[in-house]
Formats: sequence, structure tokens, C-alpha cells
Amino acid sequence: MGINKRFRLWFLLIAVLLILLVYGFWPRPIEVETVTVKKEQFYEVVSEVGETQVKNIYQISAPISGYLRRVTLEVGDKVEANKTVVAEIEPLRSQPLDPRSEKQAVAELHAARSALEMARAKLRQVQNELSFAKSDLQRAETLLKDKAISKREYDNAKKVYQSLLQELQANQATLQLRQAELERVEALLDNSLTEFLPECECSQLFSPGNGVVLVRYRESAGVINASEAIMDIGDPSELEIKVELISTEAVQVIEGQKVHIKGWGGKDALHGVVSQVEPTAYKKVTALGIEEQRVNIYIDITSPKEQWKKLGHGYQLEVDIILADKPDTLVVPIIAMVKEGTEWITFVVNDGVVEKRLLDIGAINGLQAEALDGVKEGETIIYNPSDSIEDGVRVRLR
Repeated sequence: MGINKRFRLWFLLIAVLLILLVYGFWPRPIEVETVTVKKEQFYEVVSEVGETQVKNIYQISAPISGYLRRVTLEVGDKVEANKTVVAEIEPLRSQPLDPRSEKQAVAELHAARSALEMARAKLRQVQNELSFAKSDLQRAETLLKDKAISKREYDNAKKVYQSLLQELQANQATLQLRQAELERVEALLDNSLTEFLPECECSQLFSPGNGVVLVRYRESAGVINASEAIMDIGDPSELEIKVELISTEAVQVIEGQKVHIKGWGGKDALHGVVSQVEPTAYKKVTALGIEEQRVNIYIDITSPKEQWKKLGHGYQLEVDIILADKPDTLVVPIIAMVKEGTEWITFVVNDGVVEKRLLDIGAINGLQAEALDGVKEGETIIYNPSDSIEDGVRVRLR
């Protein structure tokens, strides 16, 4: 009896230990979050980051080469069309003379003044001689009529007068030449030694439109070349959105498609419409060095301006261009899907047991995918499955 009793006791202890071991190593259900597959409105979209810009930007450029005066307008200052002076350009300033050239120019100035005085003195002398010769000629004419002198003497007086008349013309030309030479030297020294006065004959550039200064390329005074940009002007209340799409996505976009605008800083999403798709693409290199063909897409904001009045030029935002609006569509959250090779799968929960399902997916947007086959409406699938989730695993709701 004692042996049997002891045996039963040991048997009971071993059985309890085995039960505890089995219970300890028995796989426990994994806690998961689930979501129910249902039909709802599905938007097939192309998503991209965009940037706001003023619709009509006027770039102010220098029409001529010259000396740009300091630009006093600041970014954000208001301007009025054909009233606000946005820039002033002076004629180009002469290069200053070095000391040696300056001394040489001063010497040339003195020489030019002396030559001018000599030309004036010579002109006065010839004028006096011409006056005397004219009197002689007139007297000779009178004497010739009275036959008091010969024809030869009269011809000599006339010849002297004509010779002095030609000499007068030559001296007048010399005087003009000396005057021009003096003015040239004086101008050379004036441009080198004197500064420009605050008031000068400048070319004033007026604003071509109403708005504000958006960008200022030049601020300080200095030499500016013709066609060099000075500033950009535009009306920030007239904004559009510019998006650079990959060409393979841009072919799906047409003018008039609706757009959801998000990530712009406000609480609610804004609405817009595609206004233009540029017909040509351009090459763009990404930060990873990948070359892509991009196409510019332009979007008009259709939401009331009161909602986005704080948006400005160059602000970043996100856009969803709606390619198709499909109501009553069976959808699966992207986060409930797992990529397995080239296929998409999801995990359906039936009575606490996981079943792996192969999905037939249609269109995909940033949050959801169109489920063509693989799941049914009302089925429960695992939300954000971990690596421990696999076919046949038991789970429970978290």
C-alpha cells in the first residue's frame, strides 16, 4: 500500500510538471489590430510635392548697359503699374586716370588753351588785314572808274582781298579745331576728377504691373549689363501650383482634372484643378544621381482665397491629382498589404486563425488599393502585420 501511494504521488507530480511545461511552451495567440474590408469611394490619384508660384511674374531687366543706382525697394514692397520707379540706370562712368595720365592730360589742357588763344589772335589779325584790303579794293574800284589807276593795279588789290578772305576761312576752321580739342581734354579731366551729382539724367524703369517685389537680384549700386535681371515683380494673390511629374505619370494627366491639395500648413485640404500640362519634358537628375524625364503641370486653386490667403510665392505643398473617381469600390488599406516577390498578399482572420490571401490589385493611391480579387466585403484583415504573422498562426485582437 505504501509503495502504491508513493507511486501515485510521484505520478501526480510528474503529470502536473508536464502540464505546466506544455502550457508554458504552447504558442499563444499574437495580439493584432484588424480592419474590416468594405466598399467606399476610391480615388485613383497621382501624388507629388509641388510649389506655389505667382501666375504672372514680371522680371525687370536692364534695357541698356550702365551704372545701376542702389535699389531701394525691399522684397515685399508694393508697386503700382507705370507709377513706381523700381530702378535707375546712369550712363557708364569713365575710368579714372592714373597719376601719370592725369599729369599728361593737364599738360594737354594747357597746350590746348594756348593753341586756342593763338588761333583767336591769328583770326583777329586776318580780320583786320581783310578789313584793310576791302577798303583798298573799294578805293581801287573808284580810281579805276576815274581812270586814275590801271586795270593791273585794280586786279592786284582784288587778289589781295580774295587771298585774305580764304585765309580768314582757314583760320576760322583752325579756331573750331582748337576749341574742340580743348573741350575733349576738359571732358577727359572732368570725368576723371569729378563725381556724379545726385541728380542726373538717368534711365528710370517703372513697374509693368501691380503687386509686390518677389525677388531682388541686385541691391547695391554698380555697373550692370544690358538684359541683366534686377528683380521679379508679381501679385501674390494670384497663385498657381507648379508640379514636376515623371513623364510616365504625366501622360495620365489632362486639363480639368480635380486636385486635392494637402500638406500646405492649414487644417483642411484645398481643392484645385489642372490648368495646363506642358507638351515637352526635360531631364532632371535626382539627389541619388538618377536621370528622370519630368513634365511641368500647373494647377489653379479653386478653394476660396480666404482659406489660403497666407500662402505665398514658393511655398511647398502636396497634391493628389485625381485620375479617376470610383464610388462603391472594394478597397484594402496599403498598410494591411505585404509585398511577396512580385505579388501582393494580405492576412485574413477567420475564428482567430490567420489565412494568407493572394490579392489581385487594381489602382493604388497613397493610402488604399483597389481590391479586384482575393478578399470579400466584410472580411477581417490584419492591420500592419508584423514578421511573425504567417498562415495558420492564431491571433487575438489587441
